[in-house]
Formats: sequence, structure tokens, C-alpha cells
Amino acid sequence: MKFDLQTLIDLSTPQYLLVSIISPITAYMVMARQLPTIEIIPIIISLSLAVIWFNIMNMIFDAELDKLSKPNRPIPAGKVTRKEAAFIATISMALSLIICIFTNLLFFALLIVFFLVGHFYNSPRINFKKHLLASSTTGIILYGAIPFLMAYSIYNQELPIIFLVFFSILSFIIANSKDFEDYEEEKKLKISSFPIKFGIEKTAKLLILSLIVLLAILTTMSAFGIIESRYLIAGFLSILISLMLSTPFWNEAKKIRYKQIIISELKRDELKTIITQSDAVTIFMISGVIIQIIYGFASII
Repeated sequence: MKFDLQTLIDLSTPQYLLVSIISPITAYMVMARQLPTIEIIPIIISLSLAVIWFNIMNMIFDAELDKLSKPNRPIPAGKVTRKEAAFIATISMALSLIICIFTNLLFFALLIVFFLVGHFYNSPRINFKKHLLASSTTGIILYGAIPFLMAYSIYNQELPIIFLVFFSILSFIIANSKDFEDYEEEKKLKISSFPIKFGIEKTAKLLILSLIVLLAILTTMSAFGIIESRYLIAGFLSILISLMLSTPFWNEAKKIRYKQIIISELKRDELKTIITQSDAVTIFMISGVIIQIIYGFASII
């Protein structure tokens, strides 16, 4: 096994680690009304290792698809074999579980659920990812509910159901943007997703609208006293930032559509120079992280 640090970084897809770091911290801030204690450090590390496992397993099972849609990824680029990638994923899982021993029983149970859901999503035998709501369902569990409940495992007092639902639905919406990445090849494999069913541009509009509506609902709840008034400014600020980021997200989504239009005119060997991973997913994910941070700090001010 011989590969460099950059290959390990590419395998871990660090942009997704941002969620595993920020989500438990902001969830704890919302619940405890203070910055988290050092108790959250093993939770962040363990969850991050679990996310790395999930991302690598996803690359392993999607290696053939990535040869066309993401040829620069470590496996299709030949920087690492599937067996080597599987070995790194196994180490990540093992370390995650070992660190989990030093936390608590609820966290351990949530971590087991994380690995089970991740396996169901990636396993070609189960083929769950072929279903329309696969990405969003996986997102709501792995990146929404589980990180929130992991933070709750060290807070262990009253569970704020409204914010648990809010964080989960936020992840549900954000997760659907991931289906933009492999649009053309997933369409050939008859994998159902919102972009394939409704089209890229309509799905992009739907995601932007859904995010604004979700934030508007929470802002209205704050205005009518259902949740504290401190979240009123947070709501308006989140809506403003979402609107600002919607333009670059929309532009990136349109790029995918333009690439898809000219694919039919290209030969297979030319495909690799045209199809690249869009920034639409990263932009939309960052908007979700920023929203969580806003509500986190609104809770402690």
C-alpha cells in the first residue's frame, strides 16, 4: 500500500467532515445555551471517523460510476485500489468504535445506527440508493438526527424536539443536492432521484424554496412565541444568507444541466474532460452549516 497524504484527504472528502464537526457543536449550543465542554471532543472525533468510513465505502461501491462522472477520485484515478480503500474504511470504523467506548451508551447506540444505515445505503445487495428518497432519508438520519442526538447524549436533559426536527429537515433538504453530482450516469443505471425525476433546474428551485420555507416557518414560530424571540433575528439572517447563496448554487446547478445537454454530442473518451464534480453540493451544504452556526450562537447570546 503506497499512496500520499493527499489521497487520504481525497478519500475522506473533508467537506462532509465539516458537518460532523459543526452539527454536534451547534446542537449542543441550542440545547445547553452555552459552548460545549471537552466532553464533545470524543463525539466529534468518533463521528468524523464514521463519516470517513461512510464516504470511503460510498466511493468503493460507486467506483465504476465514478470512472465517468468523477474520474479524478482516488479509486478511478488508480491512486488506491478498492481493497486498500476498504482497509482504510475498516480502520476508520474500528477507531470510531474504540473512541466510542469512552463516551456513553446512547452515543454507542447512535453510532451503531449510523453504521447500519450507512451499510444499507451503500450495499449493492440492498440497493437502497436506487430509491427516490434514498439520499434525503440517509441525510436526515446520518447528518441531521444522529449528530443532534449525539450532542444530547452528553447534555442529557430536556430534548428540544422543535430543533431536532429543524436540524433533521435541514439535512433532508441539503442531502438532495448530492444527487446532482452523478446525474447522467445514475440516469443510465435507472437510479431514482429528484434531479432525474423532475430535472436539475426544477430540483434546484425546489431545494431553494424548501430551505426558505423551512426557515420562514421557524422564524414565524419565533415571532408568535412558540420558540424564544431570540431566534427571530437568527431566522431573518438565515433567510438572507440562504438567498445570497442561492445564486451561486443555482449557477452551479445550471452548469450541470448545460454539460448534460452536450454529452450526447461527445464521444466516450471525451466525457472525462467535460464531466466534473459540481460545486453546487458544496455551496448548498455550506449554507446549511452557516444556518446551524447562526442558530447555535443565537442560543448562547
